[in-house]
Amino acid sequence: MRAPAVILLLSSGCSDGASDSGCPGDTPPAITALQCANSGVQRDPDSGADLPTFTLTAAASDPDGDLGQYTASVVFDDVLDGTLDNAVSLGEINGGVGGCDETAVTFQTTIVLRGGPPLYATTYEWGVAITDANGIQGAPGVVTCTTPDAQGQGGSR
Repeated sequence: MRAPAVILLLSSGCSDGASDSGCPGDTPPAITALQCANSGVQRDPDSGADLPTFTLTAAASDPDGDLGQYTASVVFDDVLDGTLDNAVSLGEINGGVGGCDETAVTFQTTIVLRGGPPLYATTYEWGVAITDANGIQGAPGVVTCTTPDAQGQGGSR
């Protein structure tokens, strides 16, 4: 069995994730935009090989301002039905800038394809959910994207 895809964080992060923030707030964050793009062939930091990649970008808002720290959860689902019922997790990434007055964030991650899963040149539903500094997770945003082929061509651009 081949190794699963690796998520690389391309935004600032914080070490303690979404917990014990001291920020007021009890509303969940909402994904306001989610898109994917083929980001070509890039060097895999683990193997040193040049591998195809694509990037997910999500924008989220939370009116109570507790997005100074957040955790982004990334999943994919091979059943194209508008839900994430069969989703496979690629993990969670902590991010943020600190403070209690952040009402909007943009999260971006590049996924290195190592042959599967996720597979090359395959259409999946991708989901990103944001958990705010108070540990409240919003509903995931869902976007349908096709991964690039083994040469980094095609896919969603």
